[in-house]
Amino acid sequence: MLDDALAVAGDTADHELIAEAMTVRATIHWWRGELDEHRHRLEEALAYEREHGMQRALSETLSWLGANAAVQAQYERALSFRRQFVELAQRSGSLLHLRQAKQGEVRIAISNDRTADAVRAAHEAIALSQHLGSRELLGRAYELLGDALFYAGDLEASRDAFLDGLRAYDPSQRASLPETQWRLARTYLALGDIGRARDQAEAGRASVVASDVFSVATTTAQLAAVRSAEGALVDAEDLFREALENLRGTGYRAALGEIELVYADHLIAGGRAAEAREALQRASVIFSDPLAARVRREIEERLRKLEPATA
Repeated sequence: MLDDALAVAGDTADHELIAEAMTVRATIHWWRGELDEHRHRLEEALAYEREHGMQRALSETLSWLGANAAVQAQYERALSFRRQFVELAQRSGSLLHLRQAKQGEVRIAISNDRTADAVRAAHEAIALSQHLGSRELLGRAYELLGDALFYAGDLEASRDAFLDGLRAYDPSQRASLPETQWRLARTYLALGDIGRARDQAEAGRASVVASDVFSVATTTAQLAAVRSAEGALVDAEDLFREALENLRGTGYRAALGEIELVYADHLIAGGRAAEAREALQRASVIFSDPLAARVRREIEERLRKLEPATA
């Protein structure tokens, strides 16, 4: 059907309509986790937009290409696309595109263990979102701040940011909720509030749309982490395996690697050192990019924990 829509757009010779149809055709592959095909379709759109000098559409495609690279843990590629996107955003003065640029800046800074930069950029994303008047963008900006503060070790402020994000969303925007809810659950768990962690993890899993492969996996993994902390190790194991299986075969490699990391914590707590080491090795392969400093540090910290158990 999308190919038919693109053919119809092509018949009109309307460059804007054709470019939009090309981007929409790419997006379906994003939601399915078919990230190689997603990138291929975007590259086709990028070439078309450059050929016809379509700056606005070009900006959107560069933003998507940066997101594509980031979720595959290809952070240097993501940074390259972000720099091109920022240049166009500054030239156009588009507040929406400047807001999108801040989102990419936060994610890359977190991956590279530059949490102070991430917190600063998240606050700037909040200010831009407030100026734009979008509840969804504001909720996601608070989510960015919550993530940045979590990795900075300021757990109470992280919790408050995620709560602000949930309050910002329009209740009808169900698709926006799960990623904020599971992150809030993670923060509650780090604070030792297992009851609230369970409430948010269960809410996140309940609110996710079944076709959203990415959030089905992330919310399931967080519920697994909560169940592990509660000592329900069999339930936790089943949930971790479900989450990992959902992402294997997709291009969501960064999320897969992050879940392997949390799964390793579950295995370490259960005294399963050899299996934990295997999970950490799988994560290490995924996070080989030079800008993945945070996760590589976390992997090394866990491997050091395993040294006495495997000596």
